[in-house]
Amino acid sequence: MPEIRGGKRQTDIDVALTESIVKHIKSFKRRDSHYGRRKSVRLYLSPELNVKRMWELWKELAPDENKASYDKYYHIFTTQFNIGFNPQSDICSVCEEKKAQIHCNINKEENKT
Repeated sequence: MPEIRGGKRQTDIDVALTESIVKHIKSFKRRDSHYGRRKSVRLYLSPELNVKRMWELWKELAPDENKASYDKYYHIFTTQFNIGFNPQSDICSVCEEKKAQIHCNINKEENKT
């Protein structure tokens, strides 16, 4: 009689959950590195994102019975994808100052100008 112990212990729910997470990660717009585009095979996401925010967005979309922990989402993100996050280093100080002033100002008419 052949040996039947061991093997992969994944249920259909685990496979569907992993596919849902992979599909969600692929839905984000990725771009090449700004520096040395020909050299790198790594893709980058927007600097406003991080893995925790992506997981929270996925939780809002996923049905209640198909919720995964942050650890599972992070594991899939790091093992199946070669994606990083662009740093916000190419922003001028004048723009950042104006953005902070707009954020703190309550008057909408002044913000438009």
